[in-house]
Amino acid sequence: MLAIFLTRTQRLLAFEVDRRVVNITLSSFETELTSSDKMKLFPNFGELYPSGQVGLASCVNGEEFRNVIETLTPCFKIFSRFKSADFNAFDKVCQTRSLQPSHH
Repeated sequence: MLAIFLTRTQRLLAFEVDRRVVNITLSSFETELTSSDKMKLFPNFGELYPSGQVGLASCVNGEEFRNVIETLTPCFKIFSRFKSADFNAFDKVCQTRSLQPSHH
């Protein structure tokens, strides 16, 4: 039972960390934050760590974000629901998903 709890907890933490990485990336557009600055803000774990985070840290606009996110299968499945550049909607979907019980 404890092993199942840890696995679910670890998956939830990884999801929340990855969501934070995406939010930092999206919030960094049109700011002075460099790739190095963003990497310092990113946690050193999660499904996107390390290569996905490196790719997202280099994004400076929505087009670059989309190009990177398309290579990141777990995130793209969620993000692909959006046809427009409504990045705030991405966070709403993530919040809804994080509240749903895991079926694994």
